[in-house]
Amino acid sequence: MTALNKHSLSQNHLDENKLFFLVPQRIDGQFNIPATAAVIDPNCVDKIPSCWNLPDDNCKAPYEDWAREYCGNRCGYCKGLPTPAPACEDNLPNCADYDISVCSDTNYRSWANLNCRFFCRLEFCSDCFDKVDCRQYDMSVCGDQYKLWASENCPLHCGTCTGVTTPLPPCVDTIPNCKDYPLSTCTEPSFKLWVEDNCRKYCGICE
Repeated sequence: MTALNKHSLSQNHLDENKLFFLVPQRIDGQFNIPATAAVIDPNCVDKIPSCWNLPDDNCKAPYEDWAREYCGNRCGYCKGLPTPAPACEDNLPNCADYDISVCSDTNYRSWANLNCRFFCRLEFCSDCFDKVDCRQYDMSVCGDQYKLWASENCPLHCGTCTGVTTPLPPCVDTIPNCKDYPLSTCTEPSFKLWVEDNCRKYCGICE
């Protein structure tokens, strides 16, 4: 197999402002080096940080001129370095208070993608998620006796599919009166989920 280095290209192909890659192609069981190189232009960058939060329609007419100017990489008008997708996490503390329809409604989808990606994870991140709060179950719920129910309701918890990693909640108390509860509340098994949701800092369960 031919070694890939800058000498594999003719001098006419070399440009200090661009990165060239020769990608081997498998044809009839043999690896072949294509005659032309894939070009990545380091100057092809989006000029605003919200390009990946915009719907695909914003890349097309009647917005094409704007998209070429400000979101050329995201919209495919030039080939820049790959841009990672935004983290699958909520930027607002109250996303769960909204109706799930905000995730797909064309009037709110861009807003939801920017602010509530984890809440809208089925739309923006993954189709592997738990439909109920599966934290209340131990792993025995994934066994044969409840397998059908678990695969439908707790596939992420049971590992029957691979989804996005749930971000750790912030180390804060979400209610103002955690200190009014006895410390024994923090270790009482029957209050475990309540403590995780409400008094993480007071109970010292932050990771």
